[in-house]
Amino acid sequence: NKTAGGDATLTLKATGNISINANITSTAGALHLDVLSDTNHRAGGNISVADGVQIKTRGGNVKLGGGLTENGIGFANSPNTGISGIDLGSATISTTSWSGDGNIEMAGSTTTAAAGVKLAGTQIDVGAGKITIVGKSQSGKGIELNAAAAIEADDVELRTDSLTLDGTISDPGIPGNTAQIRTLTDGKTINFGTGSGGLDLAGDTFTSTGKIRNFYKNTVGDASKAANINAGGVTAGSDLAIDSGAGTLTVGGAVNVAT
Repeated sequence: NKTAGGDATLTLKATGNISINANITSTAGALHLDVLSDTNHRAGGNISVADGVQIKTRGGNVKLGGGLTENGIGFANSPNTGISGIDLGSATISTTSWSGDGNIEMAGSTTTAAAGVKLAGTQIDVGAGKITIVGKSQSGKGIELNAAAAIEADDVELRTDSLTLDGTISDPGIPGNTAQIRTLTDGKTINFGTGSGGLDLAGDTFTSTGKIRNFYKNTVGDASKAANINAGGVTAGSDLAIDSGAGTLTVGGAVNVAT
């Protein structure tokens, strides 16, 4: 617990796994938190945060990653069956502060059928900050948010080739906010409102009753990443951009965008 002084950084490193089973908090100054597993990239190493743990940085940034580096991204990587690269239980993570809100970045991968990044009841609040989640799995979901997980952020970016989105991601009402979902790998498929077997999104994902809510601009795909996007039966509650980059975009049904 940081109780005095100005801004500071806490760095946790291991050549293997990192388990956070106790609170990490600050009541004086911003506490930046860097957690890096599998630093020698030999036998793998995941990051886990136990149920009930509180991480409150008072405006500090949080970065969860590891030593498996691909395309400039350092992943916390799990080679063990059933274990996610980043496994967050029903913990609370907050980077908010009256003096400015921090950002969160996390990148997790697995060479098994587990999720690359798993949020199981996790409550995350970055206020006016941004959260970026990058997830990769050999045969499971790259990112998984269960129904009890909730994220509140001004900006959000999800990068993965497969996704389970049962939890909610919402904006706290700050103008100019954005939400983006894009593939991690060139040539992958995004099914938006139609189809399955790729990065699959419900047609109502970006509505007030969908899983990603209240963002000013919503983007599926990215100009820098080739994706084959199938769209149909889509409704968005605010601005929507669909960008297949150097891939193909097929609109096979209605796409409705509210004003």
